[in-house]
Amino acid sequence: MLNQLRDIVEHVSRVDDIHQALEVLVERTCHAVSSECCTIYLSNHQKQRLELMATKG
Repeated sequence: MLNQLRDIVEHVSRVDDIHQALEVLVERTCHAVSSECCTIYLSNHQKQRLELMATKG
């Protein structure tokens, strides 16, 4: 699992655009945990809510 985490970090760190990086993160995380679905929410402190940023499945 540590190797998979390292692989995810390497791929995400190569991307300049935050939205593309989140898509890479979702895709690689799904693969690493053998899941068809993955969703990333980021916290918006000003609006005091979570915002959907990337999803798969």
